[in-house]
Amino acid sequence: FLKPNKKIKQPIMRRYHKNTLYLIAISLLFCLPYLAFSQEQVLDLVFLKVNSVTVSSFDDTTDWAPMPNAMAGVDGDLQSRWSSKFIDSQWICFDFGKAKTVSKIEILWERAYAIDYEVLASQDGQNWHQVALMKDQNGELDEISFAPQAARYIKILGLKRFNSEWGISIWEIEFYGPAKLNPEDKPIGEVFSGRKPLSEDLKAKATEEKKEEP
Repeated sequence: FLKPNKKIKQPIMRRYHKNTLYLIAISLLFCLPYLAFSQEQVLDLVFLKVNSVTVSSFDDTTDWAPMPNAMAGVDGDLQSRWSSKFIDSQWICFDFGKAKTVSKIEILWERAYAIDYEVLASQDGQNWHQVALMKDQNGELDEISFAPQAARYIKILGLKRFNSEWGISIWEIEFYGPAKLNPEDKPIGEVFSGRKPLSEDLKAKATEEKKEEP
C-alpha cells in the first residue's frame, strides 16, 4: 500500500500530452493576430494606380491600329487599348512609381489575346521573378490572384498568341493589393469616378443583359 502523503507520479505520456496542449495554445494566441490580418489582406483590397507604362511595340497597321499610347490600358477608359506588333514575345510593363504590394490583377483582353503568358514582378526593372504563369486562356477577362508581392514593376509577357496573324491587345488592366499594406491607395471608384473593378462591372452588365432577354 502507498503511504497517504506520498505523491503519485503522473504517467510520462500524460505529462507530455499536457505540455503539447500548452505549447499549441500559446502558439495559437501568438498567431491569431497574423491570421486575422491575412484574412483582411485577402478581403480588403485597394486599387493600385500605375504611374507609367512601357511596351515592347505598338501595332502599326494602317486600318485597325489604335493610337500608339502605352497608357491606354490603365486610363480607366474601356474604349481605349494597347496593341502590339504581330510578333511573338511582346510585353507591356507597368511602373507604380514606387514599391507597392500587389495581390490581384484583372485583365480585359481585346480579341487579340494571349493564350499563354507570364506575369513578372520586379523591384528595380532589371531583375524579374515569375508571379503567375497563365496557360490555355480564352480571352475576355482574366482574374489573377496570388500571394501578396512587393514590387514596383509588373510585366505581362505574351508567350502564345490566340491568332498568329495578330499581336496581343489589352483594353484595360487593373492592379489591386491589401489595403493595410498600401495605406496611400484608394478603392477604384475614388480614382476613376463611379468605376467598379472590371470583374464586378462585367458581371453586373451580364446580369442586366440577362434580365432584358425575352
